[in-house]
Amino acid sequence: MTAINLSRASVQRAVLKAVCVGIMLTLTRPSSAEQAKERKPGPGSGKPVAAPAETKRNPSGPRMPRPGPRGGPFRGGPGMPGMRPPMPGGNPGGPNTGEGPHEATTGYEPSGDDVVDLLWRKTDYYFHEGDYENAIRLHRLIVEYEPDFTDAYAVCAWLIESQGQDKEALAFLKQGLKANPEVYDLYFEIGNYYFKRKDPKKAREYWEQAVKYEHPFYVTRMLAHACEKSGDLEASRKIWKQMLSQDPNDGVAVLNLKRVESKLSGGK
Repeated sequence: MTAINLSRASVQRAVLKAVCVGIMLTLTRPSSAEQAKERKPGPGSGKPVAAPAETKRNPSGPRMPRPGPRGGPFRGGPGMPGMRPPMPGGNPGGPNTGEGPHEATTGYEPSGDDVVDLLWRKTDYYFHEGDYENAIRLHRLIVEYEPDFTDAYAVCAWLIESQGQDKEALAFLKQGLKANPEVYDLYFEIGNYYFKRKDPKKAREYWEQAVKYEHPFYVTRMLAHACEKSGDLEASRKIWKQMLSQDPNDGVAVLNLKRVESKLSGGK
């Protein structure tokens, strides 16, 4: 008989997966209302036809394609920069676009045993039903099983914050950061949290950490804005000039550099 060596971590992971599977089987069992939404009569045959496949997360690389900041000073929009698509008007803070937190995901057909994928998709269902409490619960479960899933932390924190629980949202982001200290994602999210609360100095602290790791261009832009808002015009100018050296056709950097230099020279 072959001896089986199981580490404590592997046993814990196996138990957690079993719990996830049990919850997933319960939550993903379609109700009659869901079946009515997902299936409709086929033309002529009288047989039901499955609804088009829904969007799904991509298991390799970033879990959701980054659509870029929502609003923010360099976009001229009324919203704050963030990494998720716009949310429906039924949830505080989002325009009435009909898009959910996972709508930007493309290009992945899951296998039937991908527990995290099925839980992720179920959170999207709860979101569209307006059941944010269950969406939050599932996101918390997802990161227990897959702690490097930074988008799950970000979306969950957004939903927690939308329920008026700002401190809990920040604590959850910091929990995610502790588990993922060597990627930009959650440094950026926490920076957003402080920037929205008109604390550019604190935002700058986190965005300075974010740019140490591979990151999208807009993270650097937001760092430049935080420097300007916190009164460090010289640091802001240096960042805009650096961005122009990398891309001389960056019109956003041109305009922002011009404004910062005007302030430095005593203009308004």
